[in-house]
Amino acid sequence: MRRYAGLVALLALTGCAQERAGSLPPPPPPPTSATAAPTATPPRAGSEVEVAARAYYAALERAGRDGDVAALRALVDPACECFQQVATMEGYRRAHRRLTTRYSVEGLSTHDVTATAGWATVTLTYGASELVGADGRVVSTYPGKTKVGRDLLFRKEGTTWRLVRLVLLG
Repeated sequence: MRRYAGLVALLALTGCAQERAGSLPPPPPPPTSATAAPTATPPRAGSEVEVAARAYYAALERAGRDGDVAALRALVDPACECFQQVATMEGYRRAHRRLTTRYSVEGLSTHDVTATAGWATVTLTYGASELVGADGRVVSTYPGKTKVGRDLLFRKEGTTWRLVRLVLLG
């Protein structure tokens, strides 16, 4: 049972932290004219954060299905707790196992977006997951969930938006 603890945590969180909405620190106060000049948010930034959120779930699904963690590794900051997902998926690959989970993003909106950071609020459904062994047989099955909410914080590093924090909603 202990060997599945990582899987259970991965499925339960599908993200970085067990924080709940309302536990986040308040946003910083707006700058005053005496402290800083206002900066315009590039109009593309919100759509770039949306693309990054969709890419994260696609990479998570692909990592489980194919064992290809490269895209997931590139999208998640190593300092984020959810980087553990990369290690979990690599462990499955080494053991010739895979985790099949389909993620369906049903709603996505961005907020508090700047030129270098932004949040994406995601509503998603994920289907039942199967842990498949090297022989192709299902080792374990885990139920899916419908209409779960996540708030993902992305930070832009060069040209890549990386996941740095994930908060469970509701």
